[in-house]
Amino acid sequence: MRIEITAIGFILIIVGIAIMIIGALWGAMKQNESEINGHSKGIILIGPIPIVWGFGNKTKILWLILLVVFSLILIIGLI
Repeated sequence: MRIEITAIGFILIIVGIAIMIIGALWGAMKQNESEINGHSKGIILIGPIPIVWGFGNKTKILWLILLVVFSLILIIGLI
């Protein structure tokens, strides 16, 4: 039986949403057990553009360099 790629993609999306919901519920239940820590770190990639927060300045500079490198690769690939 052949599973099509769209079906695999759909299943992965459903599994990802389920993992996010379970993680949110688990985090909410753990919040009552311990005190709240106000630190957060994260990276969001929107295409080749990274949005970075919660890291030191060295990490932000590294992500800026990677943005330039990936953008150049993208531009060279389109030529």
